[in-house]
Amino acid sequence: MQNILVVEDEKHMATGLKFNLEQEGYKVKVIDNGKDAIIEFDRNEYDLMVLDIMLPEIDGYTVAKIIKEKEPKFPILILTAKSLKEDIIKGLDIGVDDYLIKPVHLEEFILRVKGILKRSSWYREDKKEKNFILNLNTNKK
Repeated sequence: MQNILVVEDEKHMATGLKFNLEQEGYKVKVIDNGKDAIIEFDRNEYDLMVLDIMLPEIDGYTVAKIIKEKEPKFPILILTAKSLKEDIIKGLDIGVDDYLIKPVHLEEFILRVKGILKRSSWYREDKKEKNFILNLNTNKK
């Protein structure tokens, strides 16, 4: 089961995202501020973060930047009401994997989540394969 961290301070939105992602078979943890999102990310393993931008404590752009500095390949999907071109460019420039503007159609959101998770699994498979090859090579003398 894949784990998703949803960082959303609007309770109604967070509840809806959690419910719908769980209906798709994902394990979901909801955090309502940027500071706790970074702490939670450091404490537990997740396969994806769904991240709002306008958050208490630390904004979503800063959260994404901190996480991408720690783990550049970790998938982040921004889901926000910030729809200006400059906002989208800022998020994508940080390195997030996708940027969706609220309100979003549920089916589109779910398909984007599935797509990001599928692509990120390819990165993990490549990493495992490289580690296996490296381990084989280091055992030879």
